[in-house]
Amino acid sequence: MTDSDIPDHLHRDPLTAGRLSGQWPRDNARAPMRWDASPAGGFTAGEPWLPVHPVHEHNVADQTVDPTSMLALVRSLISLRRRNLSDPASTYRAVHVDAHRRVFDSGPLRVSGNFTDYDVPFEAGGESLLSSLGPTPGASDSLRAWEAVVSRRDGDAV
Repeated sequence: MTDSDIPDHLHRDPLTAGRLSGQWPRDNARAPMRWDASPAGGFTAGEPWLPVHPVHEHNVADQTVDPTSMLALVRSLISLRRRNLSDPASTYRAVHVDAHRRVFDSGPLRVSGNFTDYDVPFEAGGESLLSSLGPTPGASDSLRAWEAVVSRRDGDAV
């Protein structure tokens, strides 16, 4: 769900209500989450403290059945974390950081991210498990624009 554009007179956050001190109002990121596409988003039968997000298509019910949704991606990431990073001693190590790519290892996993509008070279270093652009990463030697891939490093078993 993206931020809402809540009118200034409906802001509730005392630190940024009415754009005090020129700050961006935090309430725009606090609109009630839509559970379904109904007018109140399945959130309430009454009046919520902030207006329900206006985009009906951004809701849990629709994202639950879409394997390419942000909800599906987050659930897949949580599942990968539970299966692979349960050891509190799992380490984090930056492998490569530049203006275009970020690559780091965490436990047996490697996360590679492309932060550009074009493809960049990519070496999974093992079995690709998940792509931010879909449930199944493609076998490729490049990361697509704005793609992140999680892979299991060679030699690391589940």
